[in-house]
Amino acid sequence: MSSLISNIFSSSECERLKEVLKNPEKELKGIINLLEKKVEVEYKKFKESETKLKKTEQRFRSLIEQTTDAVFCYEYNPSIPINLPLDDQVKRLYDGVLVDCNLICARAYGADRVEDVIGRKLTDLFGTIPKSLDKLFRDMIEGGYHIVDGVGIEKLPNGEERYFLNNGHSVIENHKLVRVWGTFRDITDRKKTEEKFKKSEKKLKESEEKFRNITEQSLMGICIAQDNQIKYINKVYADIFGYSDEEMMKWEIQDALKAIHPDDREFAIEQLTKKQKGEKDV
Repeated sequence: MSSLISNIFSSSECERLKEVLKNPEKELKGIINLLEKKVEVEYKKFKESETKLKKTEQRFRSLIEQTTDAVFCYEYNPSIPINLPLDDQVKRLYDGVLVDCNLICARAYGADRVEDVIGRKLTDLFGTIPKSLDKLFRDMIEGGYHIVDGVGIEKLPNGEERYFLNNGHSVIENHKLVRVWGTFRDITDRKKTEEKFKKSEKKLKESEEKFRNITEQSLMGICIAQDNQIKYINKVYADIFGYSDEEMMKWEIQDALKAIHPDDREFAIEQLTKKQKGEKDV
């Protein structure tokens, strides 16, 4: 009995209780009085904590609803022991149940309301599971159960590929994965732009290589100038002036003109000006 009382009341309250118990007539009334005060204090603490929790939840809900990314939370029951082999952990990550998300996430899964997707398994939401999820799960586990800017690819029924940028944070309790919070964003347009840029860059390099091969094999001296700067010369052009191409590439146009015979300098300037203006009659 004494141990039970000491667990409920503080040391000062226990001393006060002992004093009350010395008077049998006031015993019951005193205990009730102490209990009422204790309950009142604890209830007040509970309400304060509840108010703070509600405010925190409201801020969190406001944050995920205003973000432009899809936000989700999957829970795992039973939880996943993190000492399982990698392949087993990856397999069990597909068993997650969606317990929270924002409207953007719901729409990404093809629903108009959050309520329509909450409680559904990951495998049900995707229909056809993207193969890229395997890699994302592996990267997350090997990254300490976190992933930052992992790119996933989803193939739609019409054959179109969509690219998503994924971020995830796993909650581990007692060496078991219990839930995963994360975000994803559709970056398909950005990815397509990057692919176009890479193709253009590749074509440009191929064109530059073809041009260089042609000019290096030419018997004519070739010089390209832009904004009064020498951008390119071939070896024949450098040999004509008696300098190396490395030396002449450091020159400005004025330096190149000084190497021309004074009698021909005015004509060279005239031709250079026309060329830089794009005139064909040279």
